[in-house]
Amino acid sequence: MTAEALVERMRQYGHRGVEYVGSIANGVQQMLEGLQPDEMVMTLGAGSVSSASEMILDGLRRTS
Repeated sequence: MTAEALVERMRQYGHRGVEYVGSIANGVQQMLEGLQPDEMVMTLGAGSVSSASEMILDGLRRTS
């Protein structure tokens, strides 16, 4: 199973907002660009995805 295949499968089940971003850094950047006040961010996963939390916090600190 690839990430691209997972995204496609999720779309088949009606999740139209799902996107393949290619990397954690790209995903964090896109998430930060679309994040609205009072929204919550939750990261889930295993392995290198844990680095996303620190990247998100760093990005939020730079914009506030």
